[in-house]
Amino acid sequence: MSKLKDKVIEGKLFTEGKKNQVMIGKKLADKMKLKPGGKLVLTFTDTADEIVSGAFRVCAVYQSDNAPLDEANVYVDMKDLNALLGLKDEFHEVAVILKNDDDVNEIKKKLQDKYSAAKVESWIDISPEMDLMVKTTNQYSYIIIVIIMLALAFGVINTMLMAILERTREIGMMIALGMRRSKIFTLVLLETFMLTLAGTPIGLLTSWAVIKYLNYYGLDLSIMGTEMMSSFGFSTLVYPEFPTDKLMGVLLIILGTAFVSCLFPAIKAVRLKPVDALRI
Repeated sequence: MSKLKDKVIEGKLFTEGKKNQVMIGKKLADKMKLKPGGKLVLTFTDTADEIVSGAFRVCAVYQSDNAPLDEANVYVDMKDLNALLGLKDEFHEVAVILKNDDDVNEIKKKLQDKYSAAKVESWIDISPEMDLMVKTTNQYSYIIIVIIMLALAFGVINTMLMAILERTREIGMMIALGMRRSKIFTLVLLETFMLTLAGTPIGLLTSWAVIKYLNYYGLDLSIMGTEMMSSFGFSTLVYPEFPTDKLMGVLLIILGTAFVSCLFPAIKAVRLKPVDALRI
């Protein structure tokens, strides 16, 4: 699960026949000034709640995309650990990796029902700070959407206002011939929605294609700094996904923005006086 063999940057993996070997993260190695061949004393609490210690020799230094995890975790052979803890071939943790994050709560409940004596925790329970970071990122994404919608609103207002100004005489003529002002308002409203509905599918299709490409090849964020990304537990290469679950909400926001944006041009068209409009 950890794929440690792909992350070793110094030394070698556990050697068969050697006892008390330990693999440590690069951040911890730099902090304690350790290299392969150096000694490290690890302290545990055994099954009798007694404190036991063991001297281990560093066989390898690994580096993952999560610097805080590298600093807090070391890896030893299970047999060496169990000998110090007074265990045989027992283990205390089983990790389950899911392909879809939406299935976490459902799988967690099933495991709790099936193994009531065991402690079942999701990644949210184990790392609440990561859950907070994800929620914060989602909140920031909505702020970015609002900023984009403001830019969209100004674009719609500019387009529709120009359309009204270019057709001032025609609108004045329709009002002079007896066309209700409510129909003028509806005309501007429908034109705005048709403009929005024509552009939205093109934008969605383009964004889906771009995200699909980046999801396959990855988005390189190394320009932001490898150390900065690893301090948050992220790789410099990320694979975005198209947010289908938020699609309906975004569409409603777009339609709402288009409606609010067309109010000013529509009101301006409704308030036109036929005499003044025909003189232009």
